[in-house]
Amino acid sequence: MGNRAAPAISGATLARCRAAARAFEAALERRRLEAELLELQRRRLVNELSTEVVHDLRNVLTGVIGYCVLLHARLPDDRRARRYLQLFEMLAASGAALSRQLLDAAHDGDGRVEITDPNALVRDVSALTEHATPKRIDVVLELEDALPDVRGEPSMLRQRTDQPRAQRR
Repeated sequence: MGNRAAPAISGATLARCRAAARAFEAALERRRLEAELLELQRRRLVNELSTEVVHDLRNVLTGVIGYCVLLHARLPDDRRARRYLQLFEMLAASGAALSRQLLDAAHDGDGRVEITDPNALVRDVSALTEHATPKRIDVVLELEDALPDVRGEPSMLRQRTDQPRAQRR
C-alpha cells in the first residue's frame, strides 16, 4: 500500500466539474434573489394593507370628531357630560394622529417634527387616563414651569409619556 498517484482528470471532466459548480452557484443566486423578491412582495402587501386599514380608521375617527363638534353645540350645560365629550374628542384626535403616524411610517414618513410643551403633553395624557384611575387615588401633577419645549411627533411623544403608566398596569 505504498504511495499511489492521484488519478488523472481529463480536461473534459474538469470542464464538466467547473460547469456544474457554476450551475450550482447560479442556482444559489437564483434562490437568494427569489427569497429577496418574496420578501419585497410581502412588504409591499403589508404596506398596502396597512395603508387601507389606516385610511379606514381615519375615516371613522374623522366622523367621530365631527359628531363631537356637533354634540358640543347641542349639549346642555352639564359640566360632566361636556368633560366626557371633551375627553372623547381628545381620544379620537389622538387616534387620528396615531393613524397619521402609521401612514407616514408605511410610506417611510416625512419626518415631521413639531415643537411641543412637555407640560401640555403630561396634562393631556393625565386627562385622557383619569377615567382609568381608581376614585380613591388622587393624581396630583407637579409640573415645572420653566421646562424647555421638546421636538418630536406629538402622538409619539404622548405615547412615550403614557408608557410608564401603561407598564404599571
